[in-house]
Amino acid sequence: MCKGLIIKRIQDSMISEGKKRIIYLGDGKGDYCPLLKLGEGDFMMPRKNYPVWELITSNPLLLKAEIHEWSDAEELEKVLLKLINIVLLAEKKTPDLLSMDWKLEPVSRLSHEAFPQVLRVPH
Repeated sequence: MCKGLIIKRIQDSMISEGKKRIIYLGDGKGDYCPLLKLGEGDFMMPRKNYPVWELITSNPLLLKAEIHEWSDAEELEKVLLKLINIVLLAEKKTPDLLSMDWKLEPVSRLSHEAFPQVLRVPH
């Protein structure tokens, strides 16, 4: 099932709440289909030099959302906070989120061990 169907369901559920924007982060090929469902006013944050980035740059005219790439956690944090601030300002809610002291905390190695192992499923 294409994740784009999930995006469509989210968009449909947001209609009753008024216009909302979506900020979508991704790096894999499976993130491309949902990006095609995003509209004007939405934002996509593909990880630069990863499969979804290559798909986007090969034909950017298929996409309606604004593209804001990122390479590492520090850049991800800056771009995401900037986009959240843009959305909040447009909705006239709690402006200047970027001036707040927000930090992404690294996940310790021990906490990673608590997560179940990922199982690869052949396509």
